[in-house]
Amino acid sequence: MAKQVWKYWEPKFQADKVCDMNPVWPWGGHRRFAYDLVRWMRPGRIAELGVHWGTSFFTFAQAMKDGRMKDTELIGVDTFEGEEHAGKYGSEVLDTVRRIVKASFPKQSITLHQMFFADALPLVADESVDLIHIDGLHTFEAVKEDFETWLPKLAPDGVMLFHDVAPDTGYGSTDYWNQLSTQHPSFAFDHSWGLGVLFPKGDARFQALEALGLTDKLVAYPAIARAERAAIEARDLGRMAEERMATIQKQSNKQAELRERLEALRESTVPAEAQERALARATAAEKLAVERQEAIKQQSEKIRLRDEAIEKRAAEVEAARTLAKERYEVIQTQSDRIRRRDETITGLRQDVRKREEAVARLDKRAGVAEAAREELRQQMQGQQQRIDKLLEHQSKLDQRLERVLERETKLREEVAAGRAATERLQSQLGEAGKARERLESLLADMATHVSALATSHEKDRRQAAERFAALGDAIERSRLGSEAAARAFRERLALLDVDADLQSLRSEHLETIVADQPRAARADAQGRARRDRLAVRRAARVRHFTVPPGGHGAEFGQGMTKAHSESGTGNRGKGSRIAWLVPQPLEGSGGHRTILQNIEALETAGHECHVFVEDARRSTDATPEERLAEVRAQFSQFFGFTGERLHLGFDIPEGFDLAMATAWYTAAFVARPKIKCKKAYFVQDYEAYFMPVNDGYLKAEDSYSLGLPVVSIGRWLSQRLARENGCPATFFEFCADGEIYRPDAGVERERAVCAIYQPEKPRRCPNLLIQSLGVLKRHKPDVKIYLYGTRDKPDLPFEHEHLGLLSVEECAALYSRCSAGLCISATNPSRIPFEMMACGLPVVDIHRPNNLFDMPEHGVLLAAPRPDSLARALAMVLDDEARWSAMSTFAREYMRPRTLEYGFKQFVGAVEDLLAGRERAWTRRAKGIEPMYHRPAQLAFTHDPLTGAPVPRRRALRPGRRWPPACGSVSRRWMSWTASSQAAHGGPSTCSKPTPCTARWPTPGSARDGSKSTPRRTPASYSSACATAEPTG
Repeated sequence: MAKQVWKYWEPKFQADKVCDMNPVWPWGGHRRFAYDLVRWMRPGRIAELGVHWGTSFFTFAQAMKDGRMKDTELIGVDTFEGEEHAGKYGSEVLDTVRRIVKASFPKQSITLHQMFFADALPLVADESVDLIHIDGLHTFEAVKEDFETWLPKLAPDGVMLFHDVAPDTGYGSTDYWNQLSTQHPSFAFDHSWGLGVLFPKGDARFQALEALGLTDKLVAYPAIARAERAAIEARDLGRMAEERMATIQKQSNKQAELRERLEALRESTVPAEAQERALARATAAEKLAVERQEAIKQQSEKIRLRDEAIEKRAAEVEAARTLAKERYEVIQTQSDRIRRRDETITGLRQDVRKREEAVARLDKRAGVAEAAREELRQQMQGQQQRIDKLLEHQSKLDQRLERVLERETKLREEVAAGRAATERLQSQLGEAGKARERLESLLADMATHVSALATSHEKDRRQAAERFAALGDAIERSRLGSEAAARAFRERLALLDVDADLQSLRSEHLETIVADQPRAARADAQGRARRDRLAVRRAARVRHFTVPPGGHGAEFGQGMTKAHSESGTGNRGKGSRIAWLVPQPLEGSGGHRTILQNIEALETAGHECHVFVEDARRSTDATPEERLAEVRAQFSQFFGFTGERLHLGFDIPEGFDLAMATAWYTAAFVARPKIKCKKAYFVQDYEAYFMPVNDGYLKAEDSYSLGLPVVSIGRWLSQRLARENGCPATFFEFCADGEIYRPDAGVERERAVCAIYQPEKPRRCPNLLIQSLGVLKRHKPDVKIYLYGTRDKPDLPFEHEHLGLLSVEECAALYSRCSAGLCISATNPSRIPFEMMACGLPVVDIHRPNNLFDMPEHGVLLAAPRPDSLARALAMVLDDEARWSAMSTFAREYMRPRTLEYGFKQFVGAVEDLLAGRERAWTRRAKGIEPMYHRPAQLAFTHDPLTGAPVPRRRALRPGRRWPPACGSVSRRWMSWTASSQAAHGGPSTCSKPTPCTARWPTPGSARDGSKSTPRRTPASYSSACATAEPTG
């Protein structure tokens, strides 16, 4: 409640012009206090229980009008029929009250209810009335009922007024007031039948009045009431004296007239008898006139005495008024002094409180600094211990590497010896083949000879049989020896990490070894060779499935399509009819543009696509044809899409092969049982993150648990939905239009940062982005900042250039002339950072799981989601030319094969796999997706480059650390996956152990060629390695 000063007003009550009895009614002595109370409180609503002639009612209305309380409402409740204390009366009272309201208060919010108090309770909301005046029937029970029934309507810290509570009234209202005043803060006036002021719902206003000098206020109002009453009585007595003097003058005129008539009678000539009667009447009249004259004299004396009393009383009233005015001035002066004293005391208290808070903050800051110092010391000790362990571990790894190289040398020597033995064995097998031919010819001759001489040469036949058996044993031993040699050669080859070409060479050696074997042995060897060739094909197919043209991650849709096309089932699903459920179009919506681009890719692949758009204006008066025409116009205007297969509403007819949901609320329509075709869910982002945790969030999150196969953009969504929701999920990669987004060699790059700023999209973290750029501008004042992505120009405390909404060509030009790009996304990444990389622009984003699965490690720099960390990452890119060159070269090479056509091919492959019923394998493969970014988040500045002062951070940077930073924060699961996957792909691991990163790329002279690789590289050699070799993930 705002602090207000109590002021004594001198109002002019306009209702007195219509009803001049208001000042003398029993409530008239409290009008000045009630007026000042309303002006001080400025209540929102006032309720009057018992209006009658409206003395108090019009006092409240006058205060509302003079105080310009346009939002204050005045409610009056009365039967306007009277009761036992006020007496019964007719409709003239209500008519008079209404006439005064209409004449004097036409613009005030005033409402009159002609009903009992209890009947008006439903018309008033609870805790909505700030001031309630109870002046109905004055019995104990009636006042108690009025208080208890209307108390719930009183607002917190509200005020209640009770009339007729003076000790000498004899009413039950006095007894009930005496009971209430002991239970709640209150005060009362005893004049004018008494007025009680109660605070039953909080004493905030009572304390405020106490602070303003409540006792002085109470003393002034009875004196003011008595002075006004005396002035009214004096005015009435003066009016009565004037009326009496007029009456005396009339009587004097009548006496003069009677005297004239008496004289006339005396002078007239009439008979004696008549004259006597007339004389008697005249005498009687004269006597009566004398008596009246005497009475008039007495009355005049009384009037004179009363005039003297009136003059004396008027002098007393004037003295009382002067005294009241002087006391009012004294009270006002004392109130001003008290107010100034209270303000001084309040200011001193605030100063003391601020000083105490400052001391507390200093104590807290000192404690925090001490704790931070102790924690930093412990961290330094722990860091030193970890460094010692890492050095020791590195020494062990070096020794182990030497042993591995020695073993590799021995294995190569054994392979060479095996090849020589194989050549010798082949020569021996050739000679054995020739001997076998000679033996077979000899055996044929011997068989003929034995057949001819069987009866006569039994002994010779037995000898021939024995020789034949011996020859068969020799042949069998020769075959077994050949198989043993081949098996030994195969085992030796298995010890080496060789690629598909070496495996093919092994198959050729096996075929050569068994070329001269018997027919049965040759068939067995040929079967093994076929199995080996099949294994080679499987390995090649797995490599195609896991390594895309850029050398990173899994290509689900394209890989499965190719694998199945090789098995003869890849053309299934061609010419299918697909229904797309799309939300209402929005101007500039990237999601709608991606949907329409993929629809065009399916149409190009031979599929028929129909778009069913949300009917957002169904409740309007427009016809379906008009609504459909409006939607088509929006698609044409916003996205240039003019397809005729565009329908309104989500009612999908029969005859479709696939129904595709594109938003969380369209998934429920697709999952309906009445849709009999195949179903899928095209997910571009985790839409539950777009809203707070409420029913909308739960519905969006539940849409991924409806069992619909998911085709997502990017790896993170696919693996998240597969792991957490268990739905079949595949993806297609983030790509860029290579015809638009490419480096412009003719443009010189500025020392500038371009940032996508979209305050209407909370997932873009606009506040974090602005704070990060502010920190960067403070540390690097020479860096130029470009903002784009919204029409409204932001009001920022640092120098920048706002470019507004840009076309794709303007975006590409901006990326080509800047040196770093800042694009923050708290959910699934957008295409913007990948378009920046296609232009050779290094990208900075936040280090969160949604970015680790899709951002390549050597093309972006991920920092902790703090302003100083993001500013530090931008400064690292801008200040280190070797780092910038390496990141720019890698980004261009990484995005070169990832064109829009490449992504469309992946998407079409995924849809055709879905139509062919091959989505069951998606889940296992999606769960196997691992992050592409293994480095820890970048830290913040350690020193202010302007002042040189150290900046305290949570974690200290290791001095002398070369870029790339350590990968010690990467989980062992990620590192083990990197080592195993890179070994399977034929390349070394980038971060196989928790040691500082060494950029070991498969360059000429590396371990793949048989020579030892250098364990560490300088930034220059790292840059050349990025420029000349394909990344391996």
